[in-house]
Amino acid sequence: DLPESISQGALDYSLTKPINSLFYLSFRRQQYSEVGTLFTGIGITAYAVYNLGLTNFINYVQILSGICFGLVAFYSIILSFATLSFFLTRLSAMSSFYDVVQTALRYPMELFTGKNIIAGTILLPFALVATIPARVLIGSNNWIDFVLELIGSLVLFYFAVSFWNFAIKRYSSASS
Repeated sequence: DLPESISQGALDYSLTKPINSLFYLSFRRQQYSEVGTLFTGIGITAYAVYNLGLTNFINYVQILSGICFGLVAFYSIILSFATLSFFLTRLSAMSSFYDVVQTALRYPMELFTGKNIIAGTILLPFALVATIPARVLIGSNNWIDFVLELIGSLVLFYFAVSFWNFAIKRYSSASS
């Protein structure tokens, strides 16, 4: 949506709103058709938590924080790629990129070591989205994973917002 807004000049309208433009552009549209997916995910997670016996307070805190920080990391990654549309005229290959990353995220991050260290480095932000929260859910995590999730997500968010601010400062209207 952002690339079209930039090329058609509709972003100018969003920037003139008396609200933070990033907040407005991020939450102006909701996809109510995805509510079923949300409830399915919540149900599967609750079922797994119950069947794995993760019923103490610390497990709940770890699971909820893993999900929340995973969402922050995912939002940061999406925001960073969307911000590239300020500098690139066409981002038509984005769906192909998501397919490749989604396929890679099916495997544990431990596979990406040694010769695959470059792949592991590129996929590290995506590990914050999928691998570490999954480890929390199955109980094979440690506090290092928890701290990595926390710090990594906040660092990703900081850099994504900084990149956004950098792009907004250099934005010139499509109408001018």
